[in-house]
Amino acid sequence: MDVFLPYCRLIDRMAYDYTVSRKIFGEINRIMGWHDDGMKQFTGFHKHAKALEAKQKLGNHIYQSYYTFAFVRNPFDFLVSLYFYVSQSRVHRDHKKVVNMDFLEFLRWHVSSKPPLQLDFVTNPSGGHRLVDYIGRFETLAEDIAMIQKTLGLEVTRTIKHKNPSLKRNSKDYKQYYDEKSRILVSEYFQKDLQMLGYDFDGYIANMPIMQDADNHRGAQTP
Repeated sequence: MDVFLPYCRLIDRMAYDYTVSRKIFGEINRIMGWHDDGMKQFTGFHKHAKALEAKQKLGNHIYQSYYTFAFVRNPFDFLVSLYFYVSQSRVHRDHKKVVNMDFLEFLRWHVSSKPPLQLDFVTNPSGGHRLVDYIGRFETLAEDIAMIQKTLGLEVTRTIKHKNPSLKRNSKDYKQYYDEKSRILVSEYFQKDLQMLGYDFDGYIANMPIMQDADNHRGAQTP
């Protein structure tokens, strides 16, 4: 997130923050066909790396010395956003497959590819232990970022920006894109995300702690 970039390593700022170097890195990615590598060729980490991958790369001692956090989103909402993003982004590797699909066709294709759950990014698959200190919600993004900044004593130097908006999306209400078939499909495949992260079709369940039955990640060991 841009609000945390001033506190990142120089290589991360070059890849995601500084205009000139970001464009150069992006062009190299395009030429080399590294679009799906998430800048890891430069930074060492995919921009959507799983917590376990970061822990294994850094080592248990170093990883646990950091304050770690992640954000989750209602799967029903996320999938609508993903559908429009892929269908409008010509540089996305799946654009040509998705651009002529309707939403239900996209969901069937996406689920058939066995995509990871959001839980896979914040837990250890061996035992399901949580691997991050704090999990915020996309739905309460501003409040959760403020909480993290306060916890770490960071100055508020940047505002939250919306990147990659869905230009083809007619309604911001994700519920408008679902029928019974698509709703059942998402409910079944993303059942664990919905249950453990406190979501249902109508949104997030207020006052329900995220992963309330998970062990503290500092007690979990990397396999």
